[in-house]
Amino acid sequence: MESLRTPHPLVSCYKIVWFPQNIPRMGFVLWLAIKGRLSTLDRVQRYDPQVVTTCVLCNSQAETHAHLFFECFYSKAIWTQLLNKCGCLGIHLSWNDLIDWVSVHWKRSSPSVVTKNFILRLPSILFGESEIVIFLKALESLVERLPRSLQILFVAGSLLSS
Repeated sequence: MESLRTPHPLVSCYKIVWFPQNIPRMGFVLWLAIKGRLSTLDRVQRYDPQVVTTCVLCNSQAETHAHLFFECFYSKAIWTQLLNKCGCLGIHLSWNDLIDWVSVHWKRSSPSVVTKNFILRLPSILFGESEIVIFLKALESLVERLPRSLQILFVAGSLLSS
């Protein structure tokens, strides 16, 4: 079986992403984020040139991986508060710095599983937040194109279900 697999060197952050108590979905999203493979708006625009790439969380810059996770004022504020509460001081916000800091400091003293999951879940939360805003804007646009009578039914139905 091993003859079918091409051996590759271990990736430096694999223990950070795939620790035993990790939530697999969060680990997968973190892995994609570190690799720059999530469907941020700049990547979506490659396939659909009409997509507006402005970050939906701050409406000021193009949504790239670096912007969405570290440069956007929304995500920067969340990261700063989270890292301060976890005692992770002195980290410059970037994937490389975060991975370097975690791999050095988590070897010395292993943080609780809650702390690990809290820090490593944030990329999934930020990406999900961005996706929700995009979905709601698309839904709002769709409702605006409906005839007025259907708009009233749509709003009344959503009010009744909440």
